[in-house]
Amino acid sequence: MTIRLSPLRSSVVTTGGVSVIVSTGPIAGLTIQNPLLAADQNVLTAETLWISLIGPADTHETATTFPINAGESWDNIPEDFSGLVSVNAVSSGHRFSGIITKEYVPDIPSEAEFPPAGPTVFSGLIQSYLYEQYNDDDDLQTFVFQFNEMAEAYVDWFVNVGLPFYPGLQGSLLDWVALGLYGLVRPVLPSGRGQIHGPYNTVVYNTHAFNSFHLHGSSNYYLTDDDTFKRILTWHLYK
Repeated sequence: MTIRLSPLRSSVVTTGGVSVIVSTGPIAGLTIQNPLLAADQNVLTAETLWISLIGPADTHETATTFPINAGESWDNIPEDFSGLVSVNAVSSGHRFSGIITKEYVPDIPSEAEFPPAGPTVFSGLIQSYLYEQYNDDDDLQTFVFQFNEMAEAYVDWFVNVGLPFYPGLQGSLLDWVALGLYGLVRPVLPSGRGQIHGPYNTVVYNTHAFNSFHLHGSSNYYLTDDDTFKRILTWHLYK
């Protein structure tokens, strides 16, 4: 089984006594760590974190709510759990950490589907972010937001342009893909037939060396249009 690690949906109890959802199923595993020190918990005095797999977590132990003491971690999640996991704490702003393990099933297009109906690569960007100590700087937040927007635009272009599928391309982009991916340059095609100079009655006397042989191509050449170039690519790449 291939797995993927992802962060919790929330890593802080925003309002004390009000539970927050940290995971939704299905998941293969879950680990939650309650920091040991009050400073790491972001509270005045280190306290217990409470977790529930059935309904909202309370701030004390019940039939469905269990404690995670300061400095301890919890990973007692049932196999193939598909429910909601929530946590709670007495103090507002109580911070914690954790990680979710999910089974990863890659989306592989069928052999008969070509060209694919949609993207076959990741279409989302792992976004950049500010260190927490700079989160209150609006200018830096705006810079990071714009940077992510521009980077996502580049990713979206590469995902949707379909570079390997050359029948959908044209012009300079077709030339770039043909050379960069397939090693083929757009040819210049001759018009007419070549001429052989050398045998008897093909040249004027004393213009060529005796028993010489020369193949002269056509004097007319034409730049290959996109449609013809795609057909040439298909001919060379069909095998």
